[in-house]
Amino acid sequence: MPQLRRLQDGIAARILAALSASQTARFRQIVLQAEGIWAALIPEVTRELGLSAAQKQKIRSMRASVGKKMQALQRMRQLEIEAIPAPRDSKNKAAVESYRSSVIALMNRNRGRDQKEVRAWGRGAMTSASAVLTRTSAPRGIACWGRNSIRGRGQEVHGRYPN
Repeated sequence: MPQLRRLQDGIAARILAALSASQTARFRQIVLQAEGIWAALIPEVTRELGLSAAQKQKIRSMRASVGKKMQALQRMRQLEIEAIPAPRDSKNKAAVESYRSSVIALMNRNRGRDQKEVRAWGRGAMTSASAVLTRTSAPRGIACWGRNSIRGRGQEVHGRYPN
């Protein structure tokens, strides 16, 4: 992972070097908006927002909660796929295609419900995490993320999870 992080940092540095100051500022806003409220855990952003250790811990806890729910959902779906009998002969094209079709059908059957559930978890976590921002850190959050990213303390954060 550290090697991947270094590669990403190197690419980001080259991109930023090619941008003007205003483009760099806008690029940063876009990146932070894509991260959503979880960007508050980036050390640089944490400093800008002036978050306390307790605030950071609350946000980490909310992120961990969503992560656990996601892992449980992924595991459940994996078990459902594993319950589909795999073809005995991988060279039997008809059997392989039948298996493939069954897996795709299962995924398609669950997709809408799973997406709706994940969005709801995200919205709930984003709302709760944004409520952690104090009256002084919320305006800094708006400056950091951009006006369309956060409505204010205790309200839903926008950008990452559509309504």
